[in-house]
Amino acid sequence: MRPPKIKNNQLEFAPYNHTVYQIFPTPFLRGELRLPHQQVAKDCEFLIGEIKKFDDDPKRYYTTYFHENVREMMRNTEWYTSFANQIKDTYIDFIRMSYDMKVDHLSRNDIHLFAWVSVWEEGITHTYHNHQDCLISGTYYPVNEGGQSIKFLSPNVHAQHPYGGQRIQDYKLDMPNTKGIGSGHSHIEMEINPTCGESMMWPSTLLHAVSEQQGDYRRVAISFNLKHNDPLSHTEDGEDLSYEFLQY
Repeated sequence: MRPPKIKNNQLEFAPYNHTVYQIFPTPFLRGELRLPHQQVAKDCEFLIGEIKKFDDDPKRYYTTYFHENVREMMRNTEWYTSFANQIKDTYIDFIRMSYDMKVDHLSRNDIHLFAWVSVWEEGITHTYHNHQDCLISGTYYPVNEGGQSIKFLSPNVHAQHPYGGQRIQDYKLDMPNTKGIGSGHSHIEMEINPTCGESMMWPSTLLHAVSEQQGDYRRVAISFNLKHNDPLSHTEDGEDLSYEFLQY
């Protein structure tokens, strides 16, 4: 039995005066590194070529993440020092401006930078994941000729509520080369198409993924994790004791 129809001819739609605000934003950094992007890409492709000489697993040979000896070779390139300087300085600026963190006690050598190369091929994909034991993660794209995107999942659990996803559609955003999936005020997912030379940084807890792309394309990426150690306080409670005797 159908419910009775409501006649609206005598009713008035009367919401009270209100404003809708966006709260709990996630800081997300985008910019372009000052590097010879084509040379960086060429060197990265050389490193992946070295891995393919002894690893035939396509799920592993596209990245230096699993191959520490080859990953370390990147540090000997002509551009790596400039890359590290720019990444670390931008990290400091990011956490200072976005999180109001104290940084004046730090130097570049106080910052941990772990970077690895990925050269994407047809059939390679990376499901949603985040990065542990670090503060900020990011990726630099010396080449992204195929325009393959990177996706980010909303950290807002309410945005992922079933009722929030009943009308999933693309929304154009003010951010370049970006679209939001969901509603105008409750994006479930963001999809960004990086340009050649672009670099991004985001909180390491943010879930992100790369979908499989079909066909020939050239996509070279250097991903990285960053963190630093703050000096400890209140360490002198109790009597001091060296744990040297607990060596294995």
